[in-house]
Amino acid sequence: SGGGGSSSGEGSPRSSPRTTDKMSSSALADKMVVRTFQAMFDFNAAVMGFSSSAWLREVVNSFDAIVTNISHSARLQEECDFLVLKIAKCHTRGEVNLAEFKSCMLATLRSLLPKEWDSNHE
Repeated sequence: SGGGGSSSGEGSPRSSPRTTDKMSSSALADKMVVRTFQAMFDFNAAVMGFSSSAWLREVVNSFDAIVTNISHSARLQEECDFLVLKIAKCHTRGEVNLAEFKSCMLATLRSLLPKEWDSNHE
């Protein structure tokens, strides 16, 4: 009888933590929503099976500098040259398939900018 009272006593307080757990899960889900290019790119690369690609990591790490300097041809060339060196250093086997980067990048932009990004941009 004491064990039954204890379990019914525990059942009532447990319903409240479950509600709290649901709210915590919702709050956690809100925090886990990917909002940056880097994080969304990492997610898309993992989904597409490219997450182990070292050269892809180098491209995405250099992407901001490339985009930022797109209107400065000399600086853009330096960024591209630097990226080529970084890819050559880390990539030792197989081909570098820039279409893989393009796929991840476009999926990332579609996810982060659903109202602004459409097929006309691609």
